[in-house]
Amino acid sequence: MKEINRKHPIKHYLMAFIASTIIFILISLISYSISYLNYRDISSRNNVINDYINDLSGYISELNCSNQLLFDSSERLDEVGFKMSILENRFGKDDVRVISQKKLYTQLELNHFNIVREFNNKCNTSFNTIIFFYSNKKEVKDENERVGFVLSTLKNKWPEDVMIYSFDYNLDSYLIYDLKSKYKVIDTPFVLVNERDKVEVKNIKDIERLIK
Repeated sequence: MKEINRKHPIKHYLMAFIASTIIFILISLISYSISYLNYRDISSRNNVINDYINDLSGYISELNCSNQLLFDSSERLDEVGFKMSILENRFGKDDVRVISQKKLYTQLELNHFNIVREFNNKCNTSFNTIIFFYSNKKEVKDENERVGFVLSTLKNKWPEDVMIYSFDYNLDSYLIYDLKSKYKVIDTPFVLVNERDKVEVKNIKDIERLIK
């Protein structure tokens, strides 16, 4: 009678462990590579956005009131903002690369905000601006994310009439400090419509009644 050839259980488990470890490492490397590519993409797009904003400033100084460039730069800001949230989730909100890009993005947002204000004044337009201060702190995260969702819904409903600028309340940046001082921001979520009306957002109607 032939002896049945069986693998030793320990060897079997060891092989399974090695295979699982290799798969885990490969997935981690792929995930990191995607995150790094997103980081490089944001760096590149920030430069592109900066060029758009510089071009837009030139248009306004020449009293050219075509708003297509304004919409283009706004769309690109939104794209980068979405990818910033991906980087925060993958690298961590305290990662130095994320923070450096967020500081640059904050500057670009503020530049765009100032240009929209000037555009409204010079071109007799009525784009609505919404300043949103949020925090990633655990104790207020859920409420901030809820308000952020309402604002995203508003933006999708009024894509060409509403400009939303989101700022990290806890970001260590002189721009953030200046904005908090100027608009008397002491907690989050903080929503200010057209630099005039502070809103406690419960639903989209709380903001819609204030937009032009």
